[in-house]
Amino acid sequence: MTRTVRAAAPLMLALVVLLSTAVPASAAAGDPDTTFGGTGEVSSDLSGGFDIAYGVTIQPNGRIVAVGQATNGTTFDDADFGVARYLTNGDPDLGFSGDGEQTTDFAGTGDVAEAVAVQDDGRIVVAGQSLGADDASRFAVARYGTGGALDPGFSADGKVRTAFTGYPSSFAQAVAVQDDGKILVVGGALTGPAHRGEPGVQSDVAVARYKPGGALDGTFGGGDGRVTTDFAGNSDSGTAVALLGSGEILVAGMSQTASFEQRIIVVKYRANGTLDPGFSGDGKVVVNMSPGNSEHAAGLAVRADGKILVGASAQNADSPTSSSDIGVLLLNANGTVATAFGGGDGMTFADYGGVEDPDEMVRDSTGKLFFVATRPFVSAENPQALLVFRLNAAGGKDLTFGASGKATVDDPDGIGGFGLAVDSSHRAVASGRVGAGNAGDFAVVRLQA
Repeated sequence: MTRTVRAAAPLMLALVVLLSTAVPASAAAGDPDTTFGGTGEVSSDLSGGFDIAYGVTIQPNGRIVAVGQATNGTTFDDADFGVARYLTNGDPDLGFSGDGEQTTDFAGTGDVAEAVAVQDDGRIVVAGQSLGADDASRFAVARYGTGGALDPGFSADGKVRTAFTGYPSSFAQAVAVQDDGKILVVGGALTGPAHRGEPGVQSDVAVARYKPGGALDGTFGGGDGRVTTDFAGNSDSGTAVALLGSGEILVAGMSQTASFEQRIIVVKYRANGTLDPGFSGDGKVVVNMSPGNSEHAAGLAVRADGKILVGASAQNADSPTSSSDIGVLLLNANGTVATAFGGGDGMTFADYGGVEDPDEMVRDSTGKLFFVATRPFVSAENPQALLVFRLNAAGGKDLTFGASGKATVDDPDGIGGFGLAVDSSHRAVASGRVGAGNAGDFAVVRLQA
């Protein structure tokens, strides 16, 4: 339909009608991108059970990689790492594992992938957690070749599980690949009960660095490739990581007090894993964006001027009853608050009248900030929906995107969003889950820029 042809007038009229149907002239920023799967949404059933994609990234060639858990039973014990790769039009990439899908079992029980990064050579690094026979969770990292098979050049079988000495359990939530090929994985190491979410759980920020071949990097941390950081909180964890050109490392996350108030934290490590005292005096920053309430970091980005952006979910930040709002915090490179941003306190907030509670933030090359979230289930007639928000570089609502900066993706089976990426054309790509119960599948959505 893109070729130029000569035809009689009636045929030309038919061609114009078909073209206008295939590419709606009214498509606007935040609308579903119908060149992706026909509707802007695709799904993948990896296991026949409950599948959910927590992370997503976009390769330089435009192909999309989504990762999460693929559950072939009815409990988390039946979950494996799930990975799916899609072509730019949303079709499964058959050059990846033959059908565009791959699952990986670590220890015979529950495994879940949380984050993904693509190396310069196209190999795919996936990080999350793996529950072993001892009922304790560990950092779990897998690397796949460009064709989707586990990479035997990574720890001989493509998989690594890592414990932190003195901690009964650990979980990974973010991953990044350094220019030298070393792999950084960030999350939490539990000091209390063995499972995240149990009453009384306590944890510290945990970081592990691996050599390109999968062994822990002895030049990082105390010689064993692992670092933990305590904020004197009841529960601390890292949820986002950014690499600096100097080789230093930034981690953003959450610290929860004994009274269960959550605060934003940012840590700066030197390249060897020690805390950088040039950052806020001790390498650690704690910011209470909504005093008396709770917040957690959804993303981390470093601007060209060195200032540090943290995207957050901040409870009742816009008003005492505004629920979980979108928050943006800006810090100077030395860890102090950038007071020229926001209202003089380095913060901005966006409330859309509901529960925003974003899971992930991405900053694109234009400086715009994208957030992904899930609208809660209300009724069968008003199921869960996937939400994408776009803010301008100043942290205000981008009124040119969706409805005053919010795009809503509905599905009759219910759909939720957890992972986020932005492609080279500035289109938001969100991953999550469509369906409920044991019928849940990977969902990937692409929106117009």
